[in-house]
Amino acid sequence: MRNRKPNSPEGDYLDKLDFLFCVYREKLPGNGEDAFVYSANVRSVLVGVFDGCGGAGAKRYPRLQNKTGAYTASRITAGAVMEWFSLLPEGLPEAPEEAVGALIRQHLERCHRQVGEESRLVSPLVRTFPTTAAFAVCTGEAGRNRVDFFWAGDSRVYLLDEDGLAQLSTDDLSVPDAMENLYNDGVLTNVISLSKAYTIHHGAAILDKPGIVFAATDGCFGYVSTPMEFEGMLLSALADSGSVREWEERLTEIIGTVAGDDYTLSAAVLGFGGFEKMRAALSQRQRFLEREYLADIGSLSREEKTALWSRYRDSYSRFQAPLPD
Repeated sequence: MRNRKPNSPEGDYLDKLDFLFCVYREKLPGNGEDAFVYSANVRSVLVGVFDGCGGAGAKRYPRLQNKTGAYTASRITAGAVMEWFSLLPEGLPEAPEEAVGALIRQHLERCHRQVGEESRLVSPLVRTFPTTAAFAVCTGEAGRNRVDFFWAGDSRVYLLDEDGLAQLSTDDLSVPDAMENLYNDGVLTNVISLSKAYTIHHGAAILDKPGIVFAATDGCFGYVSTPMEFEGMLLSALADSGSVREWEERLTEIIGTVAGDDYTLSAAVLGFGGFEKMRAALSQRQRFLEREYLADIGSLSREEKTALWSRYRDSYSRFQAPLPD
């Protein structure tokens, strides 16, 4: 956890940043295929996560301590994003997704050359250094927060504020609906790798209220029965915590009770003015969520949960383009 910088100069964007934190847990210690970044400077804040694709990237590389391609890809990509962020000028340049995508490929190609090995596995399902990516750059704009978010794959960028949880990115899946995908796993339609071309998507949102901008791998949200329950986990952990550190620990525990995979969440808390103010600001939302969606959810059928989702979805997708029917 990183607290905001004290006594920052007037106009410093760090004045908007309450704190950064990360939740990270490996299913197999020392071999987790998730990676994360967070960073801040006087102009902007970065958070991001990267989920190496274990099936497609299962090949192991003796020259990389016998780690898998998926393990390597997530970390190389995280490093490329950190480098890109550290070199940003004032404000994002035109087509930032192209610049960061090219830098990611350069880093992966450099690593592959140093490894100096060609895979003996011949299969359309096998890829060289495959990973998802989801990251956000937060900056100030006319007294408000601007969030530029980037993604490839099914890791997500989210916002949590007094209006509830909102997914900013749109999954690169054959089943992009967040509820439907919990029951019918979609096929990844776009993922970073050296095996084929990929797209880094870019979107932007202007935030008029204090909020938590965070990126999460699918281990965080993919093992609950509804998206509403993921929001409930975030808010209940917050309500039961007395500090940022306790919130990190509580989230790690709660997500770990349901997750069947590595899970990683990297977050920036913006504009509340401190932990207690954030908790107070979100307490009404927690009560509303419990009353309207979560009170009896454990006893509901899938059809009844889907009906609840149809009510919740408009708020959840308020920053996204509508999905096709």
